[in-house]
Amino acid sequence: GTEFMQCAVESVPLPDGCLDAVVCMYAFHEMPEDARCAAAAEMFRLLKPGGLVVLTDSVQLGDRPQWDPTLGAFGAFNEPHYKNFIACDFGALFKDAGFRCGTKVMASASKTLSFVKPQAGFNSSFEGGAAAAGVSGAAALYAADSN
Repeated sequence: GTEFMQCAVESVPLPDGCLDAVVCMYAFHEMPEDARCAAAAEMFRLLKPGGLVVLTDSVQLGDRPQWDPTLGAFGAFNEPHYKNFIACDFGALFKDAGFRCGTKVMASASKTLSFVKPQAGFNSSFEGGAAAAGVSGAAALYAADSN
């Protein structure tokens, strides 16, 4: 069965390696940088090898270049961490936590990213990782050096 819980993503009261997937919706722009780093590490701790993180949040700088000059203005609407969020390199953040990058899909002002906890003995190349995760070449749009 599926269970849902609501808690601080950087400190989840569950044992190591107990989850197949983590879904995080519109939370990372609300978090300071250190909490985002802690959250990525916590997700890695919680997932079984081969487990999947799906993260949906606002687009960031460079995702829609025509919006870059005004994207940070959203931070003025009681969003104290937004300006830091839009410049955060999620590929590097999740890679530093141990993940490999999966897909990136954008729709309007939202972006969904996926990250996979490697299986034991994983070959670190993105191409092999995408194939191992069942991601087609067309969907394998997200590289570790992209936001």
